[in-house]
Amino acid sequence: MSYLFPRQQRSFYVVGDLTLISSSTPYLSLQELNFTGVMFKLGNAPAGSGSTVVNVIRNGDVSDIVYSATFNAGDTQVTSTTRTTTSVNDELSINISSLASGYGGADLIIAMDYYTKGF
Repeated sequence: MSYLFPRQQRSFYVVGDLTLISSSTPYLSLQELNFTGVMFKLGNAPAGSGSTVVNVIRNGDVSDIVYSATFNAGDTQVTSTTRTTTSVNDELSINISSLASGYGGADLIIAMDYYTKGF
């Protein structure tokens, strides 16, 4: 017998101009989540030299990066189809580790597709 596991989506938002941050409001996973991809989207693109780097990190550890996006000047969207899994009680949060020199960008949406295997 096979089971269907519906795809779901978990999103993070940063409204307004981006700043160097680590989110203080993580998403707490109450079950194993099997991520199938992610889309990072900015409402306003970065400008100037350098790049804006946005990470989804696990358990507040900036070195444990689940997904990462690098936005250069003019970029508004980065996608990845890399698959990864989180465990029960893992906390996912946003870390913005670098900003483009002229303007870092604004209005960030991070949309991650995932499925679960049930309880």
